[in-house]
Amino acid sequence: MSSAERSQRPLRSLPAQAGVAVAVGRHYSCCRGSNRRRRNYRGCVPFVYIVRCADDTLYTGWTTDLDRRIAQHNAGRGAAYTRQRGPVTLVYQEEAADRGAAMRREAAIKKLDRPRKERLLSVGDAGQPGSDAS
Repeated sequence: MSSAERSQRPLRSLPAQAGVAVAVGRHYSCCRGSNRRRRNYRGCVPFVYIVRCADDTLYTGWTTDLDRRIAQHNAGRGAAYTRQRGPVTLVYQEEAADRGAAMRREAAIKKLDRPRKERLLSVGDAGQPGSDAS
């Protein structure tokens, strides 16, 4: 089969499982949940979040489903850092424009020292691009 014939072949639709993104063409069927809005073609709305662990440390990450991700952290299936420090509580969330923006914002928050992260939690928008507080 030539590459032209392969590109004309329709993509198979896979059965969707609860909470699992299934690729169908260029769209994803992952947008099911209370805190997610559908984007036009990019998939789900990404969030940057900070959780406070049981030992009072902070963990920063990004996800498209906050409820599922927090449940993963608390069940010991999240990040390796939070597995030993659970249970975690969500203390901050921020919607991002797209996946890349969420990853950049996560990296920027991770570079902040502890006092600035605490200020971000108390103020809410400190440290954001264009904000005066920092």
